[in-house]
Formats: sequence, structure tokens, C-alpha cells
Amino acid sequence: QSVQAQALAELLMGFGRPVSGRMLVDGESVTDVMPESLRQCAHWVAPDGALVTGSVRDNIIESNNHQHDVDLLDVSKTARLEDTIQQLPDGLATIITPGDDRLNGDDAFRIGLARASMSGASVIVIEEPALRFDHAVEQQSVSAIHSLVNHNAITVVLPERLETLRLCDQVVMLHDHQLAEIGTHAQLIQHNELYRHLNY
Repeated sequence: QSVQAQALAELLMGFGRPVSGRMLVDGESVTDVMPESLRQCAHWVAPDGALVTGSVRDNIIESNNHQHDVDLLDVSKTARLEDTIQQLPDGLATIITPGDDRLNGDDAFRIGLARASMSGASVIVIEEPALRFDHAVEQQSVSAIHSLVNHNAITVVLPERLETLRLCDQVVMLHDHQLAEIGTHAQLIQHNELYRHLNY
């Protein structure tokens, strides 16, 4: 259920504490970590990219980040934004707004992914946008998420796509407010009847 998944993500980002059980980050209980510390090293990627009115560059690079444009171009390629940026009238300098109709498919979401990549956060929580019907768009978004994953960060995805689940190192299945199963997609398909049912 999306509410449970979002609650888990918010706990990872330092917004709240578990009421039962325990959650560890780097072997430390989150109850021993200051919430502000978690929030400073965590980054949320919203389905709509959480765009602000400003240039594409401003929407990718946060004000406290002093990366060079060379890095920005590499990040744009990784986030599968290269074609989108080339089609905008002023490229990275194009002023965009939330809900901008020049951004197609999951472009805004992928701008959010590029921002997460530039943030250097050690906890990245990604809420995938709702499924669309264009397979090419789906593949670009899944590929961009996969490219964002690195060994220096915990990346938690609240999935909407079956392809995303297949690529995850670990799938955490919650059911009736309980941890039901942890494993790879293939393991859960094989051993968990509810997971298999939900997939089919």
C-alpha cells in the first residue's frame, strides 16, 4: 500500500520515528540519529520532479551546489534528459515551470532524478510516477533510476513499474502494517504467494 511505503520512506529521511521494531542506518538505530542529520543527507525525488520556476539548470543544481556545467551535461545524459534539453529553445537555460507542457512524459521526473544525482545525498528516496502507456518513456525512466544507483547511497524506490522491481537488489514487501518478505524479485515470485499474485 502506498501509504505504508511512503511512511517507510519518511522514516528513512528522518521525518518521524518507528513506533515498534527498529530501523538501522549504517548499523545505527534511527532513534540514536538526530532527525536533522538524516534530513541533511537525504533527498526525495517526487513523481512530478518537484520543479520550481527557473531554468532547467536551476532545477538540477541546488543553490548550495557549485558543480560545473561539464558535470551537469554528464548528469543530464545519465538521467536520459539529453534529447529533452536539446529540444528546449535555450537548452539548460530554458525557463520552466511546474506542469510545463514542453516537458513530455516523465521529463520532469527525470529532472528530479538528475537533481538527486547532483545532491550527493547518502539516502535517496524515489517515488515513481504513475504508469504511462508509452513503452519508450517507461524504459527511459527505469534506465535513469538504475543509472542513479551507486554504492555510496541507499536508494529506496517506491515502485510503480514491474521492470523497476526486477532491477532492485532487494524488494521489501509490506503487508498489513508488517514486513512480509525481503528478497530479490525472483525470490519473492518463487516463494511468496501474495507477491506473485500482486505481480500477475
